[in-house]
Amino acid sequence: MIGRTAAHALAAALLAGTAGLGAAGCPSGAPVANVADVAIGRAVLAPLPAGLVGLSFESDSATGGLDSGRFDAGGNLPALLRTLGPGTMRFGGNSVDLGFHGASRAALAGVRRLADESGWQVRYSENLGHYDAAATAADAAAAAAALGPRLRALACGNEPNLYPGVLRREDFDIVAYLAEAMPCWRVLHRAAPGVPVAGPDAAPPVWQAAAAFAPSRPLAQLTAHYYPLTHCGRHPGNGGTLLSAATRDRQGQYFASVGATARAARLPWALTETNSASCSGIPGTSNTFAAALWSVDYALQAAEHGAQEVDFHTSVSPRCVPYTALCPTAPRHFAPRPLYYGLLLLRLLGPGELLPATLTDFRGPVTVHALRSADGAQRLVLENLGPDPVGIRTPAPAAGRTALGWRLAAPGGPTATTGVTVNGRTVAADGTFAAPPPLRVACAADACRLPLPGYSATVLVLPAGAAGQSKR
Repeated sequence: MIGRTAAHALAAALLAGTAGLGAAGCPSGAPVANVADVAIGRAVLAPLPAGLVGLSFESDSATGGLDSGRFDAGGNLPALLRTLGPGTMRFGGNSVDLGFHGASRAALAGVRRLADESGWQVRYSENLGHYDAAATAADAAAAAAALGPRLRALACGNEPNLYPGVLRREDFDIVAYLAEAMPCWRVLHRAAPGVPVAGPDAAPPVWQAAAAFAPSRPLAQLTAHYYPLTHCGRHPGNGGTLLSAATRDRQGQYFASVGATARAARLPWALTETNSASCSGIPGTSNTFAAALWSVDYALQAAEHGAQEVDFHTSVSPRCVPYTALCPTAPRHFAPRPLYYGLLLLRLLGPGELLPATLTDFRGPVTVHALRSADGAQRLVLENLGPDPVGIRTPAPAAGRTALGWRLAAPGGPTATTGVTVNGRTVAADGTFAAPPPLRVACAADACRLPLPGYSATVLVLPAGAAGQSKR
């Protein structure tokens, strides 16, 4: 962790860069084409909950799951979770339908201690791939008793759309799935009265539609899984693919489809398993700063379509797989990967109402999201997903006011696997994060101007009263 003096020096350097912006909003000599004006709408897209960010884990201990002894109050994991703000630990993954037969009482007690220490909630999945009604009832009742108010929801199975040819016959379809899932959901309701039941934890949106309108409406929440890329034997893509406009468009289409189903069914929905690439991630992409940048825009895209939770699949096994947010360094001690810092920046954004935000008269790899917090202040998330710096102009109420910012950056650019910071500061070895002094951006009468370096993300808190579109 850098010291306070160094942090102030960093903030001063960033401010000096802002002060050097010319009338075009970019450093002297930069082309006018690299100027972006931010326009903020008034209609509320969706609420941004305080607990948007979560982590998904495998259930079976063979893959670092519940009975591995890693989920307890010892070590730095409670602090690492707490640093991300309120969130959810989801237990499921492929292993829940393969080798998982319920957690031991000791494991459940450890998860409860971890949840209490971190302030996080828990999603708990049962085995539908090898379903046993009596075992499911006993395990669900034990989980509900042990986790108490920390238990956010129960679920049956994981990605049933992938059962055909693996756990079921090739002709297994949605109708066959509902015939199996409905009895499991009823068992959960009886075993743990009052605990919400969620599903279907599947990828294709048609599965959410079928589950949402199943007879007797057994689900309290819809759950979806999505990975924009894959490392499952096909061409995996790379960091450029992950940050591309085409990938972003596909993500948006998926979220829009699931969000529309949830609205029609009047059910909340959550993205309970996701990451940059399925099958443990892509080396050189999922473990790099590109994944951190991607995660910020991705989670906010989902939230704008109504997602109340986005759980990034993470492994706590000794083998540090590419997409994990945390790497084990010692028993119950973990080091944050670049992805973790993207989730940390989302925590600094805080809860509120998401508003429409656009860049006017600008074409380039820059994304923007807007939020109105409870005190009326507007916050922007600005990401430059390309190598060239861009000058940003945002709305401002009056000259002499100051906007505050937190910047996610890595000296090595999108391929960096280390050196990721927020305003120059890293997460401490004990899992805590001492918030650094904010970047301070002086505002003129018509706009707040700041440089957005290549491959960086900034949360900017505008002065009270800022609204609408910046003016030239």
